[in-house]
Amino acid sequence: MWHLNVVLHDEGPPDINLGRIMEQIRESVRLRDESAPMREQHVSPFDEGEAAIDLAYLHSGYDTRNVDFAGHPAIPAPIVGVAKRVVQRLLSAALQPQVSYNAANTRVVTHIKDWLAALHRDSLGELRAVKEQMLALGQRLDQIEAQLEEQATAKDKTAHPVPTTELAVDYRLFEDRFRGSEADLTERQRSYVQAFVGRNNILDIGCGRGEFLELLRESGIVARGLDISPAMVERSLGKGLDVVQADAFAYLDALPDDSLGGVFAAQVIEHFPPSRVIDLVGLCHRKLEPGAPLILETPNPKCLIVFAEAFYKDPSHIQPVHPDTLQFIFETKGFREVEVKFLSPVDPATQIPLLQARAANIDQFNQGLERLNGLLFGFQDFAVIGRKAG
Repeated sequence: MWHLNVVLHDEGPPDINLGRIMEQIRESVRLRDESAPMREQHVSPFDEGEAAIDLAYLHSGYDTRNVDFAGHPAIPAPIVGVAKRVVQRLLSAALQPQVSYNAANTRVVTHIKDWLAALHRDSLGELRAVKEQMLALGQRLDQIEAQLEEQATAKDKTAHPVPTTELAVDYRLFEDRFRGSEADLTERQRSYVQAFVGRNNILDIGCGRGEFLELLRESGIVARGLDISPAMVERSLGKGLDVVQADAFAYLDALPDDSLGGVFAAQVIEHFPPSRVIDLVGLCHRKLEPGAPLILETPNPKCLIVFAEAFYKDPSHIQPVHPDTLQFIFETKGFREVEVKFLSPVDPATQIPLLQARAANIDQFNQGLERLNGLLFGFQDFAVIGRKAG
């Protein structure tokens, strides 16, 4: 009986090569499956052929005392009969040891035949038992492999959590205070509408208060919004918008491929770890119809005032995304005509004023100030826009 005891620990998988072990098990089972029918149909040499004839001869001719004497025409029959009986009586005592020896040989050979047949039956039974154990072992290894995959997936999710529930604060009030008014946000997003003209079935991920959905509705474009915040969903539904509460990844994954006319997500991807941003772009590419646009807007990390004034105010923000990185992700996931659009410039009054005095290096100094102003007080947001090829 074979046993496999593997203890699964949280710190990692057991130090075994499951793939190699399972392949060896399957190969052994395959070889035994191919050879088992031959064993089942095995014929003993005592069942047919010369050995069978010899065994039958041993059983029928071991008693050598039965000697048949042929008569002679010149000798009367009564005399032949008397002679035969006399000769048989004389030979019987002499032949008795030989008869006993022949009988013993016959019994021994018969016992050997029976023992070999029983041994053959037992070996087949043991082989079947071993085969069943190997199959059970293979199934157990499959289960262990599945458990290890589940553990790896669970640990990956733990290491890269995806927010799926609302913060323990009034996020609707939070947006009203820090995101800006609905009127201001509507004007900032108005320029995106042109990218979706002539298309329908647009998906707005993280639709919030529904400003962009209202802009699409004004242009006669059919769209639906997603948000994980019940308060935001309730607010958008109150405006008569088509909005559902759902996780973006689960919702997108359930849609047919090539089914969306466009995807828009403003101020969303900074809530995801980098690996999930890559997943989102790839998933959107699968679900968009050929030629359909994807627009992702997010805070601009090239503008340092963003971190002092906006990014870290939102406790649900995880990590900013650099515009060059996001453009690269779009391109590697199959989008074409990819462009970066910078938005929401900082009030010029905040910038460091250039010097007007006359000096030998005044122009170089002012150029340095302009670069510093761009780094500190540039555009607060950016969007990457791309279209699915085809």
